[in-house]
Amino acid sequence: MTTTIELSGVEVRFGNVIPLSGIDLRVEAGELVGIVGPSGAGKTTLLRLLLGEITPSSGQMTMGSARTRGRRSVGYVPQLEASERTFPLTVRGAVLLGAAATSARVPWFSRAEKAAADRALERLGIADLATRGLHELSGGQFQRVLFARALVSEPDLVLLDEPTSGIDLATRAEMLTLVGDLAADGLTVVMTTHDLNWVASHLPRIVCLNQTVRADGTPHDVLRPDVLAATFGADMAVIDHDGRPVVVDIAALVAGAR
Repeated sequence: MTTTIELSGVEVRFGNVIPLSGIDLRVEAGELVGIVGPSGAGKTTLLRLLLGEITPSSGQMTMGSARTRGRRSVGYVPQLEASERTFPLTVRGAVLLGAAATSARVPWFSRAEKAAADRALERLGIADLATRGLHELSGGQFQRVLFARALVSEPDLVLLDEPTSGIDLATRAEMLTLVGDLAADGLTVVMTTHDLNWVASHLPRIVCLNQTVRADGTPHDVLRPDVLAATFGADMAVIDHDGRPVVVDIAALVAGAR
């Protein structure tokens, strides 16, 4: 299987600040990988690195094929921002912006680019919303627009920054299914998440990150009290529920019992 991403001894330095150090990470084509860690752990920096927005200060980062060396083959879904839904754009117009970085005809777009936007809308099940304004959408519908925008360039790799943040439980389950479908279609998906139970425990592979990789494996391999303490700096208990690990914040539990 072709390796999509390989980082070896990667460090990122901004002056005296080192958000990432000694990163060794290998992601194969078609994998679905979740990155978990506390605020300030370097998750966003890692995504920026994979997007090509920043380069390693030291170490090696390689992408597995000629296509994936270009930014045009990387799709990005940012965190859900309510302010974006006030932009005076239709759903189709917002999705077309995913082609803006490589289009030679912005803001008019080519027939092929418009067709790609329509395919993305269809793939995400929101073709019927194409002419609606962003302000008319629910949180889940807007999240699908962000996904469709990321898929317009038909990427090999999709990066998701907290895709389930700010949405309700039903929509969260829907997004998790959608992410799984993208991976099943052959896309390589790397996503950050703060949700250890609803999201991370359902992923096939989790990387615990706090400046460096603290653990890497299946939820049962990674969601352990010792690993979580090293990653989050807090004592957490882990129980089994229907074959899945469930993380319990001991400090929050004790505080709630007082």
